Amino acid sequence: MQDLVGKIYDKIIVTEDGCIELGKRLDAIVEETLEPLRETMNEDDVEMVKEMMYKVLYVAEKDGFRLGVHATVKFMSEALTGVTITE
Repeated sequence: MQDLVGKIYDKIIVTEDGCIELGKRLDAIVEETLEPLRETMNEDDVEMVKEMMYKVLYVAEKDGFRLGVHATVKFMSEALTGVTITE
């Protein structure tokens, strides 16, 4: 199930308008965060930090989507069955 949810995120969700807008906001935050580093680091090092930041953001976004799907399914299951699911 995790793999399926990951594929849905990678193939569908990232093309949605809301996700694209989030990406633009995150791009701006990344650039703003990197600006002070440009004063003390060479551009190759700044690019390496930028790549690491984007890797972290990707994992956070994808895992956030997975958690949201999990919570939604749990909520729907509890709402339809009246049985509280505990983990």
